[in-house]
Amino acid sequence: MVKNITVGISDELSAKMDEFKEVNWSAITRICIENYIKQRSSNKFEAAIASIQSKKSLEFKKGFDFFIDRIEIIDFNDLEYIATFEPTDPDEREIFLNYLSEFANEIESLMEDRGIKINSQFLSGMCSAAKEIIKRSR
Repeated sequence: MVKNITVGISDELSAKMDEFKEVNWSAITRICIENYIKQRSSNKFEAAIASIQSKKSLEFKKGFDFFIDRIEIIDFNDLEYIATFEPTDPDEREIFLNYLSEFANEIESLMEDRGIKINSQFLSGMCSAAKEIIKRSR
């Protein structure tokens, strides 16, 4: 039994495909799907995912601990701001680090000393710590 699928492509890609009249695009698509399934089924792939998740967790924990260790220098208004920040946009991260100027330089030098770059997981850990502190202090 054969199952048909529909694949959406842009007009630009369609025009490029039209240049190769001799190509069986269904076969190419089928091969790509089979290769993708083989890759996803591989133990190496699962190990790589687990490794990345572990790294993300470690960076998050570093940010969480960093924030908790410096709670004494943060006033309540700053705490509320940090708790609401979502560090996904690089431009917003820059604004956020500038806002945290009292210890933003310390964050950067701490990370540089350890060879770690500030990333969204580190900042997420900081924000999560702020949220937790506000939640538990009510």
